[in-house]
Amino acid sequence: MGASLVFSGATGLVQKAAAANPSNAALQALGDTMEVASYISPARSLHKGLTEIAERGAQRLGDDLATNAAKNLGDAVRPKPVTPAPPPQLANDITSVVTPKPGSGTPAAPNAPPSVTPPAGTPSLSQAGNPPAKLPYYEGPNGPRSLPKGCELDCGDTTTVPVGVYDEVETPGHFNANLDTTAAGKAPGVFYRVSPREAARNRYKAQKGHPRVGKDGNVLHEWSPASSAQGGEGADIHVLPRSESNVERDIFQALYNRQGVGVGDQFSTAYRATDGKTRCVRCAVEHREAQRIQQAAADAARDRAQSVARSGEAAYRGSRLTSQTQVSNNTQDTTAQTGKNKKTNNKGSAKKDKGEKKKKKKQSTNKKKRKGQR
Repeated sequence: MGASLVFSGATGLVQKAAAANPSNAALQALGDTMEVASYISPARSLHKGLTEIAERGAQRLGDDLATNAAKNLGDAVRPKPVTPAPPPQLANDITSVVTPKPGSGTPAAPNAPPSVTPPAGTPSLSQAGNPPAKLPYYEGPNGPRSLPKGCELDCGDTTTVPVGVYDEVETPGHFNANLDTTAAGKAPGVFYRVSPREAARNRYKAQKGHPRVGKDGNVLHEWSPASSAQGGEGADIHVLPRSESNVERDIFQALYNRQGVGVGDQFSTAYRATDGKTRCVRCAVEHREAQRIQQAAADAARDRAQSVARSGEAAYRGSRLTSQTQVSNNTQDTTAQTGKNKKTNNKGSAKKDKGEKKKKKKQSTNKKKRKGQR
């Protein structure tokens, strides 16, 4: 009895699945067979009935699959009729296939990958927020940090020895400190390189007795340089930013490595001003002095103009105050005169009224006298 109930439930499930998939022939056959078996098969023959049903369903499913495969294979093997194209059209088709049209998919070279044209409005790499490429140590943002012997400078002089180049925009402190020391006659224009050990001794001698810095982001800069035979004790000391000192290190590295200045060799310096021109030491000092004179003249002219403007403003304020005082005095005089005239007029009116009263009184008296005489 329990087996019959189980079989009946399984039959219901298979029939529901067959109703949901009407295109599945094997499932439809299995549902029909199980429905018939549920009526005629006793519980003891349940296993045999299920076995036979499964075998018939599998055989039917296999036949359907074989039929569909044979049909598909026949469609693939059977040749399809081909309509011949006209000769001009055929030639155009072949040309379009062999010769690619120029465009975004056409490679720049035969073996190169197809080029892709970016859409309009796409920013370039520099515009997309990517940082610019870092310059090598021997190149500054405005030009090289060293120049070889025999190089013609913007001032017209030609370098007789390799030079390190100080840029006023990049290292304004070192630029002016070196020129100040040279203009004061405390440093020569040409130096001789010494060994690193001797350079360390020169730096110690030059900075001895000066207050130590570094915590505030500054360093001690000596000129003549410690790596020269002219450096050491008595060198001019300046407190300058560490960032500029790092650039100076690259200048001497470029001078020694790129220009091949060895121990005992001569070297010098050149100076690139804010106008972008590179000058020798002497011309750089003269150019800076001329600039300072021009700046002083401009400052003096500006001060004079401001002084004149202030004087004019003070004079204007004084004249305006005087004018206001005069207007006030005139107003007071007019008011006083008006009051005086008004007082005089009032006095005259009073006298006139009094005379008229006397006249009327006299007339009245005369009238009475005449009346009494009658």
